[in-house]
Parts: sequence; C-alpha cells; structure tokens
Amino acid sequence: MEGDFCLTNIIEKLIGLRNIEIEKLKTGNKDSLKSKLEFDRAIKCLSFCNENNLFRNNNENYQVIELPMTSDLYSEYRIIDDCETEDRSTWKELKFDNNKLFLHPGDIIIAK
Repeated sequence: MEGDFCLTNIIEKLIGLRNIEIEKLKTGNKDSLKSKLEFDRAIKCLSFCNENNLFRNNNENYQVIELPMTSDLYSEYRIIDDCETEDRSTWKELKFDNNKLFLHPGDIIIAK
C-alpha cells in the first residue's frame, strides 16, 4: 500500500537466499561465499533503511551529503536552529539526549 511501505518482506526473501548460499558453503561450494557476502551487505543496507523509515513510499527522494574537509584540522560542524533570524545571539545549537551533536568531515547527512 502507498505510504505504508515496509522493506521487511524483501529483507526476509534475501535472508532466505543468503541461507541457501550458507548451505552450499557447508557442502564445500566455495563459490557461494561471494554471493553470501553480497546478500549480507544488501540485508544490512535495507535493514538500515527499514529501521530508519527511509523510502516509506515511492514519492520520497533523498539527498546524501558528505561533509567536506574543514578549514582547520580540528574544526567540527554543528547544526544550529537559527530561530528564523540572522541574529546569531538567538541561535540555538541542536542537542540529542541533552548532548551537543558534533559532525566531522566525511560524516553524511541524509536530507529529504
């Protein structure tokens, strides 16, 4: 159903295919290792998307942004709520679990 999309079914199918490759490995078929590892990676990626409610419907598009190097080796990125003003004295730094969030070069942001 649109808007109620879940990746659980396809993940379960991939796990079944992965298990077939594991059984082949147990019988000495070493060629199955590559397929098993590819299934592992696909399952991990789709599980991440499912757990984080990504791609809930076909209309969602995401932009993946990798943070570039900072001007200083020890600099960090921070996320700020600008409170709809250019007055920096009113800006508030984003916190998770009452801790400031520090981002570093190479970290990624997934934006809708």
